[in-house]
Amino acid sequence: MFQLMLFRFFGAVAQQGAVGTPCTVNTSDTLFGLLKPWYYYLTSGRWDSSSPQACIPSVDLLSNINQLWLIGLALLDDLLAIAGFAAVALVIYGGIRFITSSGNPEHAKAARGTVINALIGLAIVSVAIILVNFLAGYLSQ
Repeated sequence: MFQLMLFRFFGAVAQQGAVGTPCTVNTSDTLFGLLKPWYYYLTSGRWDSSSPQACIPSVDLLSNINQLWLIGLALLDDLLAIAGFAAVALVIYGGIRFITSSGNPEHAKAARGTVINALIGLAIVSVAIILVNFLAGYLSQ
């Protein structure tokens, strides 16, 4: 099961076609439902002979430099998602520190600062994810 999940993440799996013929890459698969595959914004591919159900993304950087940008944006999107999860974890951590400060004003102030900084980071990550998705949609047209 885990191997199939990794294969679906690193190599697109779809319905079988004739080897070498064009196909549409399946981008609905994610790793653990969180991270997008590197080929997420690429749409075209070719059937591969090594696997009966593999639609391998076609990457030709010499004729279409936008594909390099789309791969980079997919990877950046994953990094931003990880940063968003880290920001949420810091909000929770700051909340726990605030609760356990036991009325100590210095500890409460430090915990409040952690929560505020994490929320600012979460807002920045959210705007960045929106911008990455917008740019990827624009470049993939």
